Amino acid sequence: MLSRMKNIGLIRAAGLYFPLVYLLFFVNSGVMAQIGDKKAPRGPAEILTVSLKSQFPIQQAIGLEVMTKLKLSGYLGFGQFSRFYTTVALNALPNRKVEQQMRRQFIKDNLRDGTVFETGLAYHFSKRRKYYAGLNFQNQKFTLPSTTQQLVENYDFLDGQGRKDKILDLVDRNARLREFYETTQIISKVTLQRLGITLGRRFSFSKIPRFGFHTELSAQWNMGSRTAIGSSSTIGNVLIKQFAEPILQEKTKESFSSFFLPSMTLRVSYALVTR
Repeated sequence: MLSRMKNIGLIRAAGLYFPLVYLLFFVNSGVMAQIGDKKAPRGPAEILTVSLKSQFPIQQAIGLEVMTKLKLSGYLGFGQFSRFYTTVALNALPNRKVEQQMRRQFIKDNLRDGTVFETGLAYHFSKRRKYYAGLNFQNQKFTLPSTTQQLVENYDFLDGQGRKDKILDLVDRNARLREFYETTQIISKVTLQRLGITLGRRFSFSKIPRFGFHTELSAQWNMGSRTAIGSSSTIGNVLIKQFAEPILQEKTKESFSSFFLPSMTLRVSYALVTR
């Protein structure tokens, strides 16, 4: 228990340390780039670019961006959760009450297969054309697989309803029920809709103008969530309808309802089409 508390403390510290380091880098590099831009000639204007990005603490992603003559650009991307990034991000979930701490620990221990579909729109400033600001929408999906035993005994999902002792008593009396209780997986499929604002800067390379390096600061808010519960077992689906589905759906929605998350992105882009 003490070791787990130490690990959580280290992760919390990392969650505060890395954004501060990135912020200092962003500010410092912006000042240096302004000095360099006075002498650097303007390269070709990008129309279509492909990019790879690392968004801390959310995802690693690939995307396409289209630039218009009106200084507006549209972005479309697909990414996957980073395990380390996700561990840091989940520290932002509510944890004031013991029940909230258990729900957060359940999500941190069991989150799998996280993916992100993202669209965005940005405005590139005329006088400072390397700077841009925009809005982005992310549709995030992930699963939370667990056994009934884990839900009841490790994360106390039935304590609030006073049904834990009754379930344990039934399991002790029935060997077949105990086998199901210990081995059958219940899978929660969670979808989050998140809206964000972004401020970014692009750095160009004079010798290879098609390449760009971007730094971005973002803030995201949760706009909605949906949780679907399922099991490969027929008995599991019956049990889900009886108690697991309403509990998991309610608690997952509660955990993410006020989930505010700042992020820092480092992105490398390449212009496929220029003018």
